[in-house]
Amino acid sequence: MIATDTWSNYLLDPIGVDSHQRPKKRQIFQISGPAVEKLLFTDSFSGYGVMPFTILPSHGIYLRPALKERSIWIGVSDDVGRDFSFVEDPEAEQDFYESSIYPVLTAYFPQLKASKVTSKWAGYYSYNTIDKNPYIFRTMNAVVITGTSGSGILKGDAIGRVASSLTEGKDTALLYSGDKININDLGVVGRNVDPERIIL
Repeated sequence: MIATDTWSNYLLDPIGVDSHQRPKKRQIFQISGPAVEKLLFTDSFSGYGVMPFTILPSHGIYLRPALKERSIWIGVSDDVGRDFSFVEDPEAEQDFYESSIYPVLTAYFPQLKASKVTSKWAGYYSYNTIDKNPYIFRTMNAVVITGTSGSGILKGDAIGRVASSLTEGKDTALLYSGDKININDLGVVGRNVDPERIIL
């Protein structure tokens, strides 16, 4: 079983197997400071006294409250202009935050102009560029599971059930809901899934 997502090409390209996924660098920036704390712990958004997970509508920048750290984690799926290159240890780009995120963020939340980036990190999404759903298929004597980024915990159980059923030579997999799915629906030949439209 090969379930290595962004490393799939590294492992499969040399033996001529197409993983059907491409890596996309993604970055997270942590901002902190008094203005961040004031925004985090407010009743302005809901009756819970904290800021909710927020997606800014015009550019898709998302803000995830990190209450224990008293900070906000910020990211954006910058598909256009972001290549498919892959390096082992990607680094978050301060210039990307300052040029692409900060101007939009502070247009929505001007009180965050004095906030500071206190941590940052980068990694990769493993994208199926066609419909953004995972690929689960057999090639020779290996089962390949790839293109799962953006699905995470939402599809993890189903991915595992389909992969297990494929490994056992079954045509269908029984999902947690009790529904059955054809194994080929997430494969290469006979693929039959609707495009995933909610990917951060």
